[in-house]
Amino acid sequence: MEIHDFQDHIPVDADRIRSVVVAAAGERNPAISVSIVDNATIHALNWEHLGHDRATDVISFDYSSESMASAECDGSSDDVDGEVIASAEQAAIVADDMGRDPFSELLLYIIHGVLHLRGYNDRSDEEKKEMRIREKEVCRELGMEDPWIE
Repeated sequence: MEIHDFQDHIPVDADRIRSVVVAAAGERNPAISVSIVDNATIHALNWEHLGHDRATDVISFDYSSESMASAECDGSSDDVDGEVIASAEQAAIVADDMGRDPFSELLLYIIHGVLHLRGYNDRSDEEKKEMRIREKEVCRELGMEDPWIE
């Protein structure tokens, strides 16, 4: 697992990121690269690869054979292979607005990205509900605060 830090908005603990990726991957073997970037970088990637002209919190690129063959992952592989790119700048902004720790917010983005690599989606209300449940479970497993408490 590779961790790359290309930003200066918040300090990054690579060991903690590794533990989050392993927990979010579940029983699967994570072959995942994680890049921590700023909003300008994630905006450019979002535009280049997804056609969205805005910054976002996290983008995932699934390199598993299932995703290469189709847009939907059926979850049959034992490996999670891909790349997660998360914006520390966005995490700092949201954390400040919500009164949260910026690094914990960033970890949530990484969890979300890894779950996408596992085949979770959040396009429909039902998919969002399933994603949120799993995000909460991973946070609980890691001793993190529940990010969805209002």
